[in-house]
Order: sequence, then structure tokens, then C-alpha cells
Amino acid sequence: MKVCVTGASGYLGKNLTKELLSRDINVLSIIRNKEKEYKESSNCLISDLCNKEKLFKKLKEFFPDVVIHCAAFIPKDSDKKEQFLSLQNNVMATKNLLSIMGEIGLKHLIFTSTISIYTGDKIRKNTLPLNEMSNVDPQCFYGQDKLKAEKLCIDWSKKGINRKCDILRFSGIHGGGRKDGVIYNFIKKFLLEEKLFIPSPSSRYSILSINDAVQSILLLLQREKFYKNETFNIGGSEDMKLIEIAEKIKEITKSKSIIETGDKLAEIRSMNISKAQQEIGFSPELFNTWIKKEILEIKKMKKNKSL
Repeated sequence: MKVCVTGASGYLGKNLTKELLSRDINVLSIIRNKEKEYKESSNCLISDLCNKEKLFKKLKEFFPDVVIHCAAFIPKDSDKKEQFLSLQNNVMATKNLLSIMGEIGLKHLIFTSTISIYTGDKIRKNTLPLNEMSNVDPQCFYGQDKLKAEKLCIDWSKKGINRKCDILRFSGIHGGGRKDGVIYNFIKKFLLEEKLFIPSPSSRYSILSINDAVQSILLLLQREKFYKNETFNIGGSEDMKLIEIAEKIKEITKSKSIIETGDKLAEIRSMNISKAQQEIGFSPELFNTWIKKEILEIKKMKKNKSL
């Protein structure tokens, strides 16, 4: 099998590429900028996905069986510059990639999307946890752009014979060396014996480990029967409150840190993953199992003074 991974130097793409290569799968990695530390794949194209000439030439030459589109721009602010970059990298780049795939004759796409497409005013009308049929009403422009990209992918698959499109909507992904986010920050605070303040302790999330996110993609690649369009929610094995997550991590780390809580309105970001469990055999690790391994890794970082 030959696989192309866009965004291969990103958080998900890098972990996915490592796993694919460990299985002797022929991988073409596409990264936006040259990175000294990127060593995952020797077959690598350094190009913006909006550069049609370079992308067309390399994809035609490699001709992958599957394109896994992990490339994304996650805004850090809500200003106009970030909005422009989100539109360019999440929508226009996807549109260009699909155009090239159509011209070359590539048939199978896996698109990595996000729980952010659900979050908005209509979430109050949804049955929780969120399933693939829940209302989509993105609250932020990132979610809006990822939803636009999803629709582009579906339209692409419908316009060609034997084209297939799988969409994976990930909940928040953590672990595997990520140095930000709620899980890293909780562990860091407890290891340093610092006070932890949680503004909305009753907020609920389906925390997903990076290993399980990668496994969901591998399961799609192994699937014998492919349908025209399939969308799967990919989340953690448990729906947990932030305070529950904090207390579990505190217990495992044996920390003496104090947990203080606020009364901010709870956010519910829980995903129903039963479709992925039933149709592709998705079986995420229990939170207690993978979080212990993550704590050990962060302890090593602390020992090496890179925390």
C-alpha cells in the first residue's frame, strides 16, 4: 500500500507517519515548511498545499492508494489574520488538493476533522453525547472552515466513479509528547506541586489519546469494504468531567497540589463513538491506562529539565 500524509510534521501527522513506516507502508509525507527535526520519512515533499504545480507533480509520480489529509491550521487567536490563515489552509488548501486528486485519478481520501464543527447554539438541541447525526453549528471560524472542508470532500467523492471519502471527527487529542492542552497542564501542575484552578469543573470531554487517534486511521486502512462516504466520531473511551480527570491525575502522581474550582458554565464536549466501534472496530484505551504512560513520559521530561 502507498499512502500520502499531508501535514506530516504536525502533531497527528507525525505520529501517524511513524506508525505507518513501522508497518513497512510506503509513505509520501507532505509538510509545509522545512524542519530540521523532521526525520520520519525520507520520501518527503516540502510544499504548501496551495502550490498546485509542485503538489500535482509529486502526487502523480507517487500515485498513492490513499491520501490522508491531516494538514490543518488551528488558530491561536480570533483576529482577521488568523481567520485568513484558517480559510487558506483549511479550506482553499483542501480544495486544491481535491482538484489535483481528481485530475490525477486518485480515488480514496481520509479527511481528519474535529468536534469543533458541532459546537454552537444548536448544541443545546442535540442529544448528548454527540453522534454523527447531531446538529452541526460551528461556534468558531476554525470549526466553520473544517465543516466547509468536509463538504468539499463529500462533493469531490460524489463527482467521480469509485471515489471514497472517510471523515474522522476527532475530540481533543492529547499525549505522545504534546506540550500544551488540559492533560499536559494538569500533569505539569501536579508534578510541580502547584495549585490547580479549574474554572468549569463540571465540563465534560471525551479525551482522546494520540495513539488511539492514529489507530482509528489504521483501522480505516485495514477495512476490506469501503463505502462511498462515511463519517465517524473518534473520541476517548470515557466521558469525564474536568474535575474527575484532575482528581485521577492527582491520585496517580501522588501530588500534594490543591485543586480549586470556579463556577463557570460547563461545556459539554462528549462524543458517541459507537458507530466507529461497531463498523471499524475502534477500541480506545481506558483513560487510566494511557494516562499512566503519559505521566511517566512527562516525568522523564521533568528529569531532563524540558518540562
